Amino acid sequence: MLCAIIVGTMNLDSETYSRNGKTYTRHLLRQSYRDETGKPQKKTIGNLSDCSPEEIEEIKAALVRARERRKGAAPPPSLRVSREDVKTISGPRYADLFALRETARHIGLLDAFGDSRPARLALWLVFAAVLGRRSRLSASRLACRVAVREIMGLSYFDENDLYEALDWLEDNHERIENELARRTGANADSLFLYDVTSSYFEGQQNELGEYGYNRDGKRGKKQIVVGLLCDVDGEPVSVETFPGNTQDTVTCLHRIADVKRRFDCERIVLVGDRGMIKTKQKEALAGNGWDFITAITKPQIGTLLKRGVIQMSMFDERVVEILDGTVRYVLRRNPVRAAEMAANVDDKLQKLRGKTRDAGQRLAQSPRAAAATALNRLRALAKKLKVSDFVSFQADGRDIAMEVNEAARAEHAALDGCYVIQTNITSADVLTAQQAHDRYKDLAKVEQDFRVMKTTFLDNRPIFAHKANRTRAHVFTTMLALKLSRNIERLLAPFEQELITILFDGKKQKKQVFTLQDVFEELGGVQLETLVIAGIKFPNIQQPGPVAVRILDILHINLTGQTSNAGARNKAAVATTGKRRTGK
Repeated sequence: MLCAIIVGTMNLDSETYSRNGKTYTRHLLRQSYRDETGKPQKKTIGNLSDCSPEEIEEIKAALVRARERRKGAAPPPSLRVSREDVKTISGPRYADLFALRETARHIGLLDAFGDSRPARLALWLVFAAVLGRRSRLSASRLACRVAVREIMGLSYFDENDLYEALDWLEDNHERIENELARRTGANADSLFLYDVTSSYFEGQQNELGEYGYNRDGKRGKKQIVVGLLCDVDGEPVSVETFPGNTQDTVTCLHRIADVKRRFDCERIVLVGDRGMIKTKQKEALAGNGWDFITAITKPQIGTLLKRGVIQMSMFDERVVEILDGTVRYVLRRNPVRAAEMAANVDDKLQKLRGKTRDAGQRLAQSPRAAAATALNRLRALAKKLKVSDFVSFQADGRDIAMEVNEAARAEHAALDGCYVIQTNITSADVLTAQQAHDRYKDLAKVEQDFRVMKTTFLDNRPIFAHKANRTRAHVFTTMLALKLSRNIERLLAPFEQELITILFDGKKQKKQVFTLQDVFEELGGVQLETLVIAGIKFPNIQQPGPVAVRILDILHINLTGQTSNAGARNKAAVATTGKRRTGK
């Protein structure tokens, strides 16, 4: 059934239709006009389908009153008003925050947080981190441009309220992690990946900030240490922040006790690198009846070779396992890594040869230069480059020569690309050699999580927090933002090229990656609007463009708040516009 009330160049189109046994009614406020060629066109001003029947009747009555006010006469059957009687007022960004909220609902974050005001403020900090605002001040300013009140029910707040929200978040840190782990089944998973990183400060006043081993290469900067526990797929389960001088092994012992207390796992396999799980950690794991997978150092490999437990001939591209009492070793040689290490040594030797030539030229040009000083500098550089075992320097008068002992170099490179994985799981029925190898290599997933949290999409610096609990809450916020963004990435990944094609309207482009920044740029262009019809205001959502429609379709998100048939509704919405609107 179709009906139309003509309002001059404006018309209110209503259509009732049936789909899947259900009846729907849509109301569109449209403008009729002629383009430059004189061809009739239609443009949708707003979708009023969410209005109640009483509101639709009120709109019709308002148009009637507008006609009477302008003409001073009763309106004819075709109600006519001017374009000035219908206005559109742009509002805050809507679709990007709405998509984040629905994703948070899907992964259980909304239920884990609860619905109190401090919980919603803390959740806004997570959303703001995904949208690129990591500090409390920038997050509070962003809230002025995003539909926080309409979507999250948050009235006015400032950065001080958000700092207090950090206090609430840290107080509920453990409860939220436990709830998310329960929903995802992580507490039933017996294998966890664990690694640590550090994050430096520009300031000096943070309660957790201490000088320690700086993985960022920032000398003279205080730092914090962050330990991240992930499941076998690299999905973050728990994060903990330590003072910057905490050793890796200490964080591991703390994490073992924490997992035992919080997660209901009868048997746990902890995977950590060679600097994480050492003798004390292995003893602590064994004392709880748990297992480990780690790797051993190059000197430890040499010890096994001397004892005859392993032989060099065992290192191959295929994994080889050796059982030595209650310890199992898995050996492999990576030829690609071996070639990389050989090339690296060649680069170092080339650099040393250049430095040797430079030193000889200085000695020849400067009579006051001492050959002994030049030799000491070259030897110190060789030691720094870790090639002093097979590189030597000699001086003949004021001439300096560099020599490379090829036999010693070959001995030094014998273990290039070789690594040995160690585990106390001796039964191949429980864990095969290939599985042990692959689980250790899964630590790369944790390293990727750290890269995202520290330096790429979710750069958690600067921290702008002084108190220990707020610093921990800030890091926790970044981890939760990582979980949100990863969920969106997984859903969109199979459709990346399709989204690029839609973005460039089928034209060939060099761009081959559709990033999360692109996702939120497209969704951020969809704003709230206010339709003013003859002085009466009606809220409306701006029609999304084709890329935003496809993103929402893939994420199964309907901007009207209804989850059923979301894709069809979003497509129908963009079909009414006739043209793509980005809101940029």
